[in-house]
Amino acid sequence: MEWRSQIIPPDLGIKLELPQGSPWCKFITEVCCFTHTQQSPMEVRRFAIASHANIRFDNGQELDTTIRFTQRQDGSPAAVGFAQSVDGLVFRFCIPPNFSISPSDSNQEKIRAFRTAYFRHRVLTDARLCELTNVFQREWLYQIYISMLTARALTAQISLHEAFETLLGENMGQEMARVLDNIFQTLNVEETLLEEGESAPEPIQGRQRVHDRLLALGNADIIQTILNDLAPILWSEPDEEWHSWVALRFKATLGGALLDACGQLCPHFDLGDLILDIDPGPRPLDSPAISEGVEEIWITESTIGGGGVIEEILRRYAADPANFFCLAESALSPGDFEIVDSELTRLLELTQTSADVADVMADVRLAERHSELKQASDRLRKVLSSEGILVTHPVMTAINARVLRPGSTPETDKLLLDLIRLWHQKEARLGIEIDARVFAYVASNDNQLDQALLHLGLVQPNPYWRFQVIYGLLWARGNIVRSRALSSYNPFAVVADADREILLDILQVGDRTVWLNETNWQEQVEEAFKQGASVSLIASPDARGDLKSAILSLAVEPIELGFLQVYPLVEGVQTYPRGFGVRLRVRETVQ
Repeated sequence: MEWRSQIIPPDLGIKLELPQGSPWCKFITEVCCFTHTQQSPMEVRRFAIASHANIRFDNGQELDTTIRFTQRQDGSPAAVGFAQSVDGLVFRFCIPPNFSISPSDSNQEKIRAFRTAYFRHRVLTDARLCELTNVFQREWLYQIYISMLTARALTAQISLHEAFETLLGENMGQEMARVLDNIFQTLNVEETLLEEGESAPEPIQGRQRVHDRLLALGNADIIQTILNDLAPILWSEPDEEWHSWVALRFKATLGGALLDACGQLCPHFDLGDLILDIDPGPRPLDSPAISEGVEEIWITESTIGGGGVIEEILRRYAADPANFFCLAESALSPGDFEIVDSELTRLLELTQTSADVADVMADVRLAERHSELKQASDRLRKVLSSEGILVTHPVMTAINARVLRPGSTPETDKLLLDLIRLWHQKEARLGIEIDARVFAYVASNDNQLDQALLHLGLVQPNPYWRFQVIYGLLWARGNIVRSRALSSYNPFAVVADADREILLDILQVGDRTVWLNETNWQEQVEEAFKQGASVSLIASPDARGDLKSAILSLAVEPIELGFLQVYPLVEGVQTYPRGFGVRLRVRETVQ
C-alpha cells in the first residue's frame, strides 16, 4: 500500500516549557501538546492512494502491477483510509541556516558513510528505476553495482573514478554477473560440499529465480545507463539533492532521539503505542499555520481517544524539562553495535601488546571442562576490565562469537586485526564505506591467508572457501550500525535512516574536549566554564583511576566564575574510541 498521512491540530497547541540554556534550544523553538483531557485532541488521517503488488505464477513468470483508487463517477483520484482523534506532541524546530555536511568535514568516517548511503538513497528513489523495478530489485542493484565498482578499484589499486572509466569500456553485464557469483554467492539450486582431494562435479544449470531476474536487469542497457548516471555521486561534489537528503536525515535523527527520550521517560509503556511522523502532510486551510521555515515532528498515540501514554509523558516532562532533553542526548550515544566494533578492535590490538590478555585468552581456548572454562572466562573479564575494555553482555558475546570461536588461535587474532586495519585503510583511500562482503572478496584473493585459515575447515579448490571464512570473521560497522540505533517503525511512512553524528555536530558546537593526560587540563576546564561551554574530560582506558580522582577533585574544590564559586555537574559518562569520558557543565552558566 502507498500510504499518506495528514495531521490536523485544532490550534497551535498548549506550549510546554523549554529548559533555559539547553543546547537543544538552538533549533527547537516550541514543544506543544494536544490531549483529550485538556479538550484539545488532534485528528490524524491515514490513507492509501495506491496498492503495489508483485504476482508470481506457477510457470515462473512475474507481473508487477499498481492499482490506484479513483472515484467511480468521474475517475478523479481517491483514497482509502481512516481518521482518528488522538493525543499527541509536536516539536517545532528550525534547521540551522548554516547546517550542512561538507566533504571537508574533519570526521571523514562520517563523510565516507554519507557518500555510500546517499548513493543507495538515489538508486532506491530514482524515478526511472522505480518504473522498471520493485524496491527489492533496486536494493539488489545498488549492492551489485557498488560492489562491482569497489571491487575493481581495490583489486586494481585505482580510484573509484578510474574504476568507473575502466568498466565503461567493458561488458558491464558480465561484470555484474561476476559480482553475483563471487561476492553475493548466488548459488546453484543444489550445492555439494567437497571433501579434501575431491574434484568438483559438473555444474548444475538451474539457477535461483532472483539470480535470473537480476542477471536480466544487469544486462539491460537502460538499467546500466541509469546506474552509470548515478555513480559519480560517490566521488563528486555534493549536489542540491544531497543537501535536501541531509536535512531529511537530520529530521529523522531528531525524531528518533525525541521518541527514544519518551521511551526512557516512561519505560513501563511500549514505544509501539507511539507513532513518529517527520512529515505531517499538508495543513488544511482552516487550520492554524506555522511560521515560515519552521518544521514539525509529531509523536502521536495509535489508540483512539488516547491511551494515557502522552499524558504520562507530559506529566514527567513538566516535572523536569531539562531531564527530558538529557535523555534525548543520551539516545545519541554509541549503540551496542558501535561499542562492540570499537571494543573488539581494541581487544585485537591488546592481543599483540599485552601478555596478560594473550595468556588469559589462551586459557579460555585450552579449557576442556565447564569448570575450567568458567574460571578462565571470569579471569578474562577481570583482565579485560583492567585494560579498559567494556565487559558488557553484547561485547562478551561478540568476543566469544568472533575472536574466541572454536578453532581460533593467536594466528587468527593477528589475521583479524590485520584485516580490520586493512579495511580502514581501503575505505580511507577510496573515500566511501566498503561493504564487508566486498572487502572479504578482495581479501580472499591473497593466498598468504591460507596458512592462518587452514585449521578452520576444509580447504576448497576455489576462492569461495577463503571468502566465506573471512566474511564470517568480520562484523557490522559504520553507517549500517549507527542507523539502527535510532530507527523507528511507522507503518504509514518510510522514515529516512538516522545518524546520531548529524545531531551531535549541532548540539556540541562550542563544547570543549579536554584530555586528562595534558598537564594543564584543570586550567582548560576552568577556562571553558568561564566561557559558558560544557566540557568532555577524557582519559585513556588505563587511566580510569586518575579520571575518578579528577572528578572528585572538581566536585569538592569550587571553581571561581567571576564573583561566584561553583561546582561542576556531571551530566553523564561516555565511552570513546580511545578512552572514557565524563561530560561536565556548570549549572549557573545557563541560568
